[in-house]
Amino acid sequence: MLIPLKGFCMYCHPGEPLHDQEGDRMLIETLKKHLRPQIPVLEVDVHINDPEFADTAASTMIQLIQNSPAKT
Repeated sequence: MLIPLKGFCMYCHPGEPLHDQEGDRMLIETLKKHLRPQIPVLEVDVHINDPEFADTAASTMIQLIQNSPAKT
């Protein structure tokens, strides 16, 4: 699971109506607490709409595909 630490939507930037750092922190802590232990979590210190998040998501997906067992 990839978690963008600086916001989950375009309305989460500072000054926008859904900006709530404490609420986001609580959401992230709750998600991590209730995920199965075998599910890896990668926290990325960017906003979900930042190009760096898209790059991280793409490279993570490529790694998962390359490391998945071959199906016959």
